[in-house]
Amino acid sequence: MVYDYNGKIHRANFVMVSWGKTSKFKGILDSYNTTYNDFKPDGTPLRAKLSLIFSSYTDPVTAEQDAHSQSHDMTPLIDAVAGDSLSQLSIEHYSSPDYYVQLARFNRLDKFRHLTPGSHLIGPPLVNGVGE
Repeated sequence: MVYDYNGKIHRANFVMVSWGKTSKFKGILDSYNTTYNDFKPDGTPLRAKLSLIFSSYTDPVTAEQDAHSQSHDMTPLIDAVAGDSLSQLSIEHYSSPDYYVQLARFNRLDKFRHLTPGSHLIGPPLVNGVGE
């Protein structure tokens, strides 16, 4: 079912592997291997080990949405929670701690070592890695 060609979508069927409450993997089964390792006296297999290889897959609509929501040239809206720091928020939203000064300046913060929980901050858009 997951390995055979599906003519309606012109490829193998998609699969979703879930574990825990929130972890999900969407992909396509590339290959599988079955190794039988326990048999009845008549040769009928009793136990098998499966090895699966998947390729990740993101549909075009989701990929487009993710690209826009993760872009550094967009203006993120940030809600501070207890324990947040500007350098931590800089890592989360810009993948670097180096933009905490721009966050403080853009939000006119003079005391930014301890953010007030519930504070609403606006992240400056970055152009070529530099805050405007």
